[in-house]
Amino acid sequence: MKLSEIFEKIPKVFSRLDKSYEERKEQIDYSWAIYNALEKNEILVIEAETGVGKTLGYLLPAVLYSKKHNKRVLISTYTKVLQNQILTSDILLVKEIF
Repeated sequence: MKLSEIFEKIPKVFSRLDKSYEERKEQIDYSWAIYNALEKNEILVIEAETGVGKTLGYLLPAVLYSKKHNKRVLISTYTKVLQNQILTSDILLVKEIF
């Protein structure tokens, strides 16, 4: 599966779960940058506003990279609240996409 194929699935999956979901170009650009950095083994620093979809923006390319290369990916968060969000809701969306 390619990142572009994943982004084709996102609107269908997310709109089923959240009727107000809107596709965000920033989120797609963000994800591509992350995926490319992972593929090239590069360091990447990105800043994005609240509401861009950063969490899913990094989870999707991380999972794709992990599956493609059969490698583990570590996600570290600053807060326990974000850890819980990832484990209780975001990861469920990611599983549905993959």
